[in-house]
Amino acid sequence: MTHRILLTINFIINPIWWLMNYKYDSNWDKKVNDLLDTNEFKVNDPHGRTALIGDCPIWLGNYPYAYGLNWDARSSVRPSRYTIWRIRQRYKWDILSKEDKRNLKLNKLLY
Repeated sequence: MTHRILLTINFIINPIWWLMNYKYDSNWDKKVNDLLDTNEFKVNDPHGRTALIGDCPIWLGNYPYAYGLNWDARSSVRPSRYTIWRIRQRYKWDILSKEDKRNLKLNKLLY
């Protein structure tokens, strides 16, 4: 709960979160969160602009302004700011190598 409150404060005071390119859609937000809960990201674009979560390609360009769009539908709706942040964190975690994950866990334990 405290984590979410701190993120909300960050969204309010950090200018990169003030403007978004597309309208928020609660249905898309719910679907993305369900996909994040049940799947891992798979890279399907060598340039890193899109990735698959389940069978749905997600747009990863223009963080955070146009991040998290359904790339299959070329949609003009986005998930919530919290979900955009969550997509970014989850994507970074899923594409890290096992060695990088091990080092990250060790660093958290040691420092």
